[in-house]
Amino acid sequence: MIILILTQALNNQSIDLLEAALQKQYFGHEIKKLEINENVSVIDDKLVRKIPLPYGKVEYEIIPLEQLALVIKRTWGPIRTYALKICKALEQQGVPLLNNCDFVEWSHSKITQSETLNANLLPPTRCYRWADLEEEKFTPDVNAFPCIIKLDRGTRGDGVYRADSPKSLVTTLDSIKQKHANDSECILGKGILIQSFIPTNADISVSDYYRINLVNGQPQSAVRFQLFWVPADDGADWYKLQDNPDNDDEEAVDVNDTTLFPPDQLNKIISACPCQDGVVGIDIVRDREGNLFLLEYNDGPNISQIYELGNADGSAAEKACFSFPDAHAICCGLRLDQEICVIMNSSKI
Repeated sequence: MIILILTQALNNQSIDLLEAALQKQYFGHEIKKLEINENVSVIDDKLVRKIPLPYGKVEYEIIPLEQLALVIKRTWGPIRTYALKICKALEQQGVPLLNNCDFVEWSHSKITQSETLNANLLPPTRCYRWADLEEEKFTPDVNAFPCIIKLDRGTRGDGVYRADSPKSLVTTLDSIKQKHANDSECILGKGILIQSFIPTNADISVSDYYRINLVNGQPQSAVRFQLFWVPADDGADWYKLQDNPDNDDEEAVDVNDTTLFPPDQLNKIISACPCQDGVVGIDIVRDREGNLFLLEYNDGPNISQIYELGNADGSAAEKACFSFPDAHAICCGLRLDQEICVIMNSSKI
C-alpha cells in the first residue's frame, strides 16, 4: 500500500522531512511523492500523471486507487485549487486523505472562515465581495486606523496590507481592484476582508503573531513569527506584509504556557476548528492586554520552518518543534487506524 504525498515541489525541505518521518514509522507502506500539476488527473479508478516527452511523445504514470492507503496534500499558492480538485475526486472514490476536502476548501477562503465562525474569536472584521468594490459609491465601513486589508485567498503573507489613513485605504483598494481585473482564474478568491488592527507589544512596523500546530485536535507545538510591513509604494502610507525567509525573528514558544496562551481563550479557538482529526496551523494574535484573536486556520503548517526552530535536547518548546515531522507522521497513522507504538516525549497526541 502507498502513502502518497501530493506536492508541487518534489525537492522541498518540508516534503523531505515528512517523507523521512513516514518512512521511519511505516515500514509496511511505500512512501511516494507525486508532483501535482494539470497533467495529473483521476480517471475511473486510477490516478494518472501524463508525462510529456520530446518529439511529441507521451508516457503515463498510473497508480490504481486501491493501492492508496492515504493521501497527504502539501501545496501552496495557486496550484492548491487544482490539487483540491484532484483530492475531491480521490475522496469521492473512497481514498482516505489526511485532512478532509470540506475542511481544506473551507480553509482556503478567509471570507468563508470569517462568515462561519463566531465573530468573538476574530478581530472585528467586515467582508466585501468584488461586486461591492466595483460599485461606484462604494465606501468601506472603517472608523479607526490603522486597519488591515486581506485578499480572500492571500497566502504566506501575500495579499495582506495595512492602511494608516482613509487616503491610504482608498489607494490600497484601487491597487487591489487592479489585481482583480487581471484575475481571470479567480486566484484572489471572493473578495477582501477589512479587519481592525490589533496592537501588540511589537513595534507597528512588525506583524507579530503565533502559529499553534494542532495535531489530531491537540496543540502539539507553537511558534512566534514576526513579519515586516514594508511600503507598498515609494512615499506611500500603505504597506504590504513582507514574507522574509531570512527573518531571524522567529522562536519556538511553549504551547502550554498559560500566561502566554490563557487556556480558556485558546481552547475556544482550538475547539472551533472544523478539523479535529488532521494537521492544522492556527494563526493567532495576542493584544497588549493578553487577549487572543484568531486570524485563520491553515490546512498545511510549514513543517521545515517549525522543525528548524527545534532542538532535540532543548526546552520543551524546542523539543516539540523538533518532533513536529514525527508528530505529523503519527497523525497519518491515526488516520489509517493503525496502532502506533511510538513515545513522543514532547508531543501531546
